[in-house]
Amino acid sequence: AGHARLPRYVRAMPARIEAVLGAFVLPDANAAGSPRTEWCYRVAFAARDLWGAEAEADADSVALDLWESYLEKVS
Repeated sequence: AGHARLPRYVRAMPARIEAVLGAFVLPDANAAGSPRTEWCYRVAFAARDLWGAEAEADADSVALDLWESYLEKVS
């Protein structure tokens, strides 16, 4: 519910963390009047995982800078 800076096409998709970018004020919480600091990560998604066989090559990927609360741990 509400606004999130997480594109729908990557939600619940497998990915790998490429870099820890640091801790910053989470814009979503700040806009709601409850500012808090949260870690931000560069996360890479394989193009084939996002678009299937229509993706150009196995090596292509999409990288996004995402807040920790947007990530789900893989079991």
